[in-house]
Amino acid sequence: MNRLPASAAVCFGLLALGPVAMAQTPPPAAGSLPPLPPPPPPPDAATSAPPAGPGPGAPLVAPDPNAPPAPTQPRAPLVDVDYAPSADAPLLRHIIEQGQTRWQLVCERPCQVALDPRFVYKIAGEGWVESNQFMLPPGQNRATIRAEVGSRTSLIAGFVMGYGGGVLAMTGLMTAGLGAILEHNAEQPSYVNGTGESGDPSTGRNMKWVGVGMAGVGVVVGVVGLVIAIPNISTDVSINGAPAPGATARMRLKLSSGLALTANGLEF
Repeated sequence: MNRLPASAAVCFGLLALGPVAMAQTPPPAAGSLPPLPPPPPPPDAATSAPPAGPGPGAPLVAPDPNAPPAPTQPRAPLVDVDYAPSADAPLLRHIIEQGQTRWQLVCERPCQVALDPRFVYKIAGEGWVESNQFMLPPGQNRATIRAEVGSRTSLIAGFVMGYGGGVLAMTGLMTAGLGAILEHNAEQPSYVNGTGESGDPSTGRNMKWVGVGMAGVGVVVGVVGLVIAIPNISTDVSINGAPAPGATARMRLKLSSGLALTANGLEF
């Protein structure tokens, strides 16, 4: 008959008694279990709210660079202006656009337009003498701008004629003087050859009268040139019959040598 060793018998006995002991062990009491931790607090609405702004589906629109800036002050009442110059000279106003200043055309010829009295204006254009800058009188609903516009072409032509006439007159006077001297010397008796006869004074006499004619023509041309230039030397502006303050400009012709031909002469 086979027999198991004592150690093997003990192991088999423990295995047989284990399930019975586990089945007979009572469950722990409810009070003996440790308490559960409290639930976490709800998140704060102020900190958990998403940032304000367009939703994820809203498109992003870039600002328009050409949009006019927001007004910083109330718009001034417009003035109904009747622009009546003596010639078709443009009326301009000074504006600031995108940080740069420039002159904007208001109208090219006589017109009726509503203008802002806060702007600075002037009369200028190709072929016309530029006026000084001026502003509309405040506190008026209507204004009439009249301008005696100077022509740049007539001004230059008048100066050239005046200068040329002056040079011609001076040359004629010098020629007439030289002819008079020759005529006088020819009429005197000559004792060089011992005859004591006088020379022919006709050469000097003719030169004298040619010089007188040149001087007369030069004076006429110079006067005509001044008559043409003086009315066109400036552009005079009047508003409602009164001269606009500082609205008379003197013509400056810049030369290549750094000189300037003005109404007062040459300026360095």
